Formats: sequence, C-alpha cells, structure tokens
Amino acid sequence: MVPSQLQPSSLSTLRIAAGYMVISGITGLVWPLLPFGPNHPEFRAQNLATRVGAQTRELILAATSVVAGVGLFWHHSWPRKLALGLLLVEAFYGSEAFAWGFSSGPPTPRVRLFSRFVVAAWNGLWFYLIYRLAL
Repeated sequence: MVPSQLQPSSLSTLRIAAGYMVISGITGLVWPLLPFGPNHPEFRAQNLATRVGAQTRELILAATSVVAGVGLFWHHSWPRKLALGLLLVEAFYGSEAFAWGFSSGPPTPRVRLFSRFVVAAWNGLWFYLIYRLAL
C-alpha cells in the first residue's frame, strides 16, 4: 500500500507501530550498556562465549527492530514482513528473558508458562496492528 491508499486511522496506527519498533530497538541497543542486563548468578556462571552470544543476539534483534521501524515510517513494503518475523522471533526469546527477570532465581515451569502468555499477548497485539496494515 502506498501512503495515499491508507486511511487516516491506518496512518496513525502505522506511526504508532513504527514508533514502538524504533523505541524498543533503541532500548535494546542501550540496555546492555547499563547495569540492568542479565546479572543473575546462573548467567554469570556461563562461559564467555555463551554470554557474548546472548548479548549479540539481543543486539541483532534490537538493530533489526530499529531498521523495521524506520522502514515503516518511510512506508516501504518490506519492513512489515521484517517486523512480523521479528515479533515472532522475539516472542520466543522474550518469554525466556521475561521469565528470568520475573523470578528471583531460575524460573519455575509455572512462571515460564505465565511469561509465555504475557509475551505472546504483547507481541500478538503488535503483530495484529502491523499485519492489519498489510491487508
């Protein structure tokens, strides 16, 4: 869809979704520089390659989110597919991160299940908003 074919409400929804992608991406890029990242003993006990790999994965997902958000602001067609795929991937990794952040130690199966529902609902909302614009 070109911008002239979008309804005014679709344009504002597109801007909100693009803003969310950019803000979450910038936050994900800055987060590892702050002391708020994964700091639990189980993560620190991992070898250096595992810790660097986890941080690199998060940085790649965050940079991809910024690219998708900027592309959505510019009304290109490719960022919708990129954003939808990214939301699916982030739902998998985000639920684990949410579970570890929510619990004070290793998450129990109940906490993991709860975190999967919360992250699926949150990413599902953004998936719906972005997908709706692709129709």
